[in-house]
Amino acid sequence: MRSIRLAITIGFAGLTAMPAVQALPVSYTDLWDLSQGATVLGSTGALTGGWTSDARNMFGGTFGTGPADVTNNAIFKDYQAAGYVHSVTWATPAPVTLGGFNLVAAHDAGNDGYVNRDINYRGFSRFTLYASANSGGPYSIVYDGFTDTDSDGDYGGGPTYPLQNYLELTANFGAPLTAQYFRAEFVQSGPYPRTGAGYSDAQGPRILELDGLAPAQAPEPSALALLGLGLAGLVASRRRKQ
Repeated sequence: MRSIRLAITIGFAGLTAMPAVQALPVSYTDLWDLSQGATVLGSTGALTGGWTSDARNMFGGTFGTGPADVTNNAIFKDYQAAGYVHSVTWATPAPVTLGGFNLVAAHDAGNDGYVNRDINYRGFSRFTLYASANSGGPYSIVYDGFTDTDSDGDYGGGPTYPLQNYLELTANFGAPLTAQYFRAEFVQSGPYPRTGAGYSDAQGPRILELDGLAPAQAPEPSALALLGLGLAGLVASRRRKQ
């Protein structure tokens, strides 16, 4: 399910990531796309072996070998323990001003000929996004949220990508953010190793696309999210007065 846990930035005053009214289809001309000059600086490693992937695929690339879900998606390396943090860092040619981001991912599905295919296969339980104005940091958290808030083992899909194994996560920052260096972290779901019929140890998260949205592209946050932030502000104000 789309995460509703929010994070306030450290160093970017007043910036809060809020869920949008609806998710967006992936874009290949967004501010983080390789076609716009974005460069992947490093990662914890991608899928290797007979099928190989590349972290650049989450920014509009088609690197790697194998079926389309390998050559067109970023798939992180396998055989890591539950809770392992997969990450990628990237930079834009010059500072860019963002209004939010759009993330689309997919774990394996139960209808692909295997049993027990849920978020433990190619899924992640938490997503954190960082930004910095400088190559050496410091990096500030601009979004931090869980991807399966109802603990049913599925991302839950959405209006644009309705299959249960798809994650739609679109966030509006509320206030524009200007930065040039970014880092994304994905906390792996599922234990390693696992045993039993239909299980495999292919666990590296699959990311279809991660887009950086200009302020005019980022959907308006939902009224419910705004109400929640307003109530949180009232509570904080009362506590300060007490």
